Amino acid sequence: MADPVSVEDAIAQAKSQLQSLPENLRVWAERHLITPREVTLWEDPERTKPIKVWLLTDHIGDKDASSRIVFDPAAKAFGLEMTLEDDTEWYMGPHEGSFADMVRRL
Repeated sequence: MADPVSVEDAIAQAKSQLQSLPENLRVWAERHLITPREVTLWEDPERTKPIKVWLLTDHIGDKDASSRIVFDPAAKAFGLEMTLEDDTEWYMGPHEGSFADMVRRL
């Protein structure tokens, strides 16, 4: 599948790649995948550079990962979000690879 160029492409790729994941990761992704929503994260822990990305997975209170998967429309790539101890929502990305690659990195 081609690299996503929009959030619609990113979510289509995510759904199409679920079956290619090992069962434990597929189940996790199916449960944590959400309707995408735009969020503002920080490119640096000091909170000086905000960035708008689309959140694709979220915490549900059960078997949550330490990061959430996002799509960066400017870079046309996936990335990760990690909430730091001071509640800074830090953007780690963009990363090369597909949605399935991001799930495997969690």
